[in-house]
Amino acid sequence: MIVLGKRVAEVLFGSGNWENAIGEYVTANGVEFQVVGIFGPDQIKPWTEADLEATVIPLSTMDRAFGTGGRIHYFALSALPGFKISDIEDEVYSILKTRHHVAPEDPRGIIGFNLEEQFEKITGLFTGINIFLWIVGIGTLIAGIVGVSNIMIITVKERTKEIGIRKAMVPLQVRSFVVF
Repeated sequence: MIVLGKRVAEVLFGSGNWENAIGEYVTANGVEFQVVGIFGPDQIKPWTEADLEATVIPLSTMDRAFGTGGRIHYFALSALPGFKISDIEDEVYSILKTRHHVAPEDPRGIIGFNLEEQFEKITGLFTGINIFLWIVGIGTLIAGIVGVSNIMIITVKERTKEIGIRKAMVPLQVRSFVVF
């Protein structure tokens, strides 16, 4: 059995007929497979393009059909939330080397690549950008407060004499009306 990506199904069965592909048979490298499903993203994005052109078969089927002898060239491993890959990486290497009879000190028997370090670098970069934006925002607010305060101080200083004169004149005007 095989599961086809949407674009592969469109190429093999036609643009409008790929929904009817389930149950049909396709041949790959001389081996016939029955289509049991079609998959692909609902919204096509640059990082989902590869899914449209992918085909998936069970590992046991691949071993029997293509004689890989149980060899796996690539697999991905992720840790549960709250755990770091670097904490379990050595244990995974040890288990794989034991199961596949690879000498424990052989560095080329099983090779891996841990993306955790790159992920932490990118996370650190975005954290730094976030802190920088907070500093710029707070600095802008402080500059605005200082600017408004200065304008208010200047305005009050300019009008202090005028306000004093007006206050002094108000009682005189009241008395003049009372004297009549």
